Amino acid sequence: MNIYEYDNDLSVRGAIEKIVIDEQQKAYQEYDDFVKEVLHTDKLFKQLLSTDFKRGDKSFWWEQGVLMKAGEEYAGDINSLYRFQIQII
Repeated sequence: MNIYEYDNDLSVRGAIEKIVIDEQQKAYQEYDDFVKEVLHTDKLFKQLLSTDFKRGDKSFWWEQGVLMKAGEEYAGDINSLYRFQIQII
């Protein structure tokens, strides 16, 4: 997977955020459970991200994060675009 495919996959998190912050959604019975699951998933995802670098050209934390370990193509893209090296697995 390259950085562009990764970013595309992350784009769904933006749609999730719209639901989380929409006041009208709070009226639904499932809202609290949904947010709880999102927060849990976010916590797990954050554990995969480097604490040494953030992509400053992105708006949201999930877009700014860089994986600590990844395949050659993604790692090469991060190095090429941001001059940051991550562990290749």
